[in-house]
Order: sequence, then structure tokens, then C-alpha cells
Amino acid sequence: MSESPPPFLPPTSLTGALDDLRTALTDLKPTGQHGFEGLLARVLSTISGQDFRLAKSGLQFGKDGETLASTSPHISFEAKLYTGDIPATEVHGKITQLIGSSAPPDIWVLGATVEAGTQLLDPMQSAAEKNGIAILVLDW
Repeated sequence: MSESPPPFLPPTSLTGALDDLRTALTDLKPTGQHGFEGLLARVLSTISGQDFRLAKSGLQFGKDGETLASTSPHISFEAKLYTGDIPATEVHGKITQLIGSSAPPDIWVLGATVEAGTQLLDPMQSAAEKNGIAILVLDW
């Protein structure tokens, strides 16, 4: 009779696995199909069942990638590959751009390799909700 695997990883194994994951993520390029943006687009595509397109470099109006505006729900995302704090003004500016865009998304996803604290999220969520945009945060 074979022994079944433990229901969870022991803390030392979990810590090592998380360290390896963090290293793998921060070793990616921040942009492009083979970078953090591309990884986040593939993850969101798998979760939502929708295709995502990456934005080209330049003015992106708060969207590193998105589904087609005609799809429902219309989802866009911002990918932040950082090892330090996320500058609040940078993310808050993205929300302002989304709200002012001609086709704001139904859902905006912030994917970040660091923790996004409540000081960053509270004003962002409040502004987005007042304008009919739901926010999903996938942070470390």
C-alpha cells in the first residue's frame, strides 16, 4: 500500500518553493510576450477563457493588455514587475487614464510581483468603483 502525499507542503518546502517562484518572476523581462506582461496575459486568458492582446510601447492608457472591447466582460490589466514598493502615483494615474478612456474595461487587473498595500489600493478601488470598473489585484 503506497503512502499518500501530505495534504500540504512542510513550511521549509513551501518557503523554498515561494522563493524559487519569486526569483523566476523577477528574472523575467517586464514587458513583451515572453516577459511578465505575457505571463499575466496567458494566466488571465486561461482563467477567463478570453484572448488577451498586449499593448505596444508608448501611451497605453493604463492597459498593458486587454481583451477586445466588444467581449463581455471587457478585461484589461497592468503588469508591475517590481522588487521594491509600487509607486502610488504610477498606479493611481493608470486608474485616471482608464476612467477617461473611450472604452473603459468592466474589470481591471493589477498584477504585481510585490505586495500592494491598502494605502495604494483604497483610493484606487474607490475611484474605479465610482466609475463602474471592478478591480482584481493579483499581488505577491
